[in-house]
Amino acid sequence: MLFENTEMTVTDIRVDLGIKTPNWKPLYLFNTYRLAMAFFLVGSFFVSSPTFLGEYDEHLFLITGWIYVGFAIFSLLMIEQSWLPYNIQVLGEVLLDIIAITVLMHASGGVNAGLGILLVAAIAGGSLLTEGRTAFFFAAVASLCILIEVSLADLYSGLPGGNYTHAGMLGISFFATAFLAHILARRVRASEALAKQRGIHLQYLAQLNAQIVQLMQSGIIVVDILGRISLFNEAARRLLGLNEQPDGQTLRSIRPELAEKISIWKKNGQTKSSLFCPAMGEVDIIATFT
Repeated sequence: MLFENTEMTVTDIRVDLGIKTPNWKPLYLFNTYRLAMAFFLVGSFFVSSPTFLGEYDEHLFLITGWIYVGFAIFSLLMIEQSWLPYNIQVLGEVLLDIIAITVLMHASGGVNAGLGILLVAAIAGGSLLTEGRTAFFFAAVASLCILIEVSLADLYSGLPGGNYTHAGMLGISFFATAFLAHILARRVRASEALAKQRGIHLQYLAQLNAQIVQLMQSGIIVVDILGRISLFNEAARRLLGLNEQPDGQTLRSIRPELAEKISIWKKNGQTKSSLFCPAMGEVDIIATFT
């Protein structure tokens, strides 16, 4: 194949390094769970199943329950509109979860009501959504709220008796949940960062390879099984005497003589063609097939 001098210019290889942005979808899903749970608690109170909900203070349970429902709906709107920064929303929502569930627990008879499992779920969700040691902060706040509730139940007459052993077991479960969720979240984020970095490298290599192919002085043409052109570098366009890139066209429609030589190669396996000059071409070329 005869070559012509080509003025090679360096062009930018752009790689989208990306800016770290929070993923709002998990927070939206967690808030959907919050809304469903709040509706379930309020609805269960009205159907009297289970009967322990609001057993100690019905009015406090209903007021807190409806406020919790309204808060969940308002949180969905805040997430949709991104009114507050991601971390502030997660922190505020989980803290309000802990407070609301503790009040609902108190209104239902204290830690023996079994609503502590909802605090475990809130801590687990908050731990997965945040970074750093915020998970242990959630566990500490929840443990403190449980301790306050049990202490009030033990100090004031008329309230169900405090159960410090149960409260202590709940506190241990809070910190265990926070620790496991923190480790899991850290590993997930590390895997995501590694996958993103590898994606950036692959994008860089793909663009670099495309640039190298375009700047090569040897003409390169790639066609699919139907003869449609899928790759056509600048040297091939120049050697075949084309004015523009033949994107999406068939090789036979632009240079039937070269398409015929491909057909001959498929039949007899000859990897090199004889010297020929394509129509509108300026030089004689030899095609090599692979």
